[in-house]
Amino acid sequence: MNKIGVYFGRPATFVKDNNNYYDHLYFTKGSYFINSKKNSIDKFDNLSLFKNTFNTQIEHYNKKYTVYKTWQEFYDDIDVSFLKDYNLLYYFYPMVIDVWNENKRCNYNYSDLNHRANMKFISYGTEMANAVVLAKASELYKIPLYQYNFELGAADLRKLGLKPFGYRKFHGYKYKDNECLISLPYYYNNIEKNWFETQVNKTTDFTFYGTYEKDECPTKITEVENLKNNYLNKFNKIDFKFIERKKEKSKRTPLKSYIEKLKESKYTFIAPSYVNDVVAIDRFVEGLFNDCLPLFGDSVYLKDVSETFDYDFEKIRIKNFSLNEQDRLKTIEEIKSQILKQENPRKIIGIDNDR
Repeated sequence: MNKIGVYFGRPATFVKDNNNYYDHLYFTKGSYFINSKKNSIDKFDNLSLFKNTFNTQIEHYNKKYTVYKTWQEFYDDIDVSFLKDYNLLYYFYPMVIDVWNENKRCNYNYSDLNHRANMKFISYGTEMANAVVLAKASELYKIPLYQYNFELGAADLRKLGLKPFGYRKFHGYKYKDNECLISLPYYYNNIEKNWFETQVNKTTDFTFYGTYEKDECPTKITEVENLKNNYLNKFNKIDFKFIERKKEKSKRTPLKSYIEKLKESKYTFIAPSYVNDVVAIDRFVEGLFNDCLPLFGDSVYLKDVSETFDYDFEKIRIKNFSLNEQDRLKTIEEIKSQILKQENPRKIIGIDNDR
């Protein structure tokens, strides 16, 4: 198997209760794990997919970031030879963001490394440092660098003045210059045969859990208000929670508990994302593959996802879909079939044997 270096840009996402969920990255089995902080590595000890290695050049950054005047100085200073034997570098879930919400753009739109944006802010600076390490190794040793964008506002490394070799960006569907790489269906169909696959009676008609920030996603807030005012009364038993992400953090539901709720429900809801023309594709797949049909809000942009999977998702806007059990089950199977036609993620990233 190819030797693949996987760097997780958002280690905080992989909290202990949710580790099983991220086994959908099983298609990178045999990878080595690169991480920026020793105290983060401990969280992944039970993920047998990854051999933990520590990026010593980030220690180098942490010691000298107050001295560097530009990112070019850090780029020139680091030794990335520890990555030279990799066949592929895979940057999962970048934290370096270019577009954060409907209106806000971050200050990452510079075209060369003679810049100091966020260099002296240790949290974002560390993430940028990791991107520089990966990109320099990719460029120097001609190692393809693939980037998986969970947030589609993630920065293009080329815009930061970096020149990664064989650079490709992926997401759960084709969006602008992001290719489709969706691993959750692979996970549901090939890997997890435990709590995801347990048959559960549908005891709830509609489940929706969501979070928001008032200043970051006004369209999302408006759409959920539209849901409450015009559509919720069409369902009998409802499980609904929409909370302010930072202020009501203690009320958030663990992912595994949320998935269990979806398993018990017939329908769920997809609101606009923090970036308006982006579909929350992982949330969609979570519902679909637990036989809970996701219905799109009135203003969700569906052109890209419809073209990717060759399916008219306008059919399942909440205003268009008739709440009929036979139609619900038929539609779930139709969409599953279309999504599963996508190329195996192992093939996309160059893993030939499917072990």
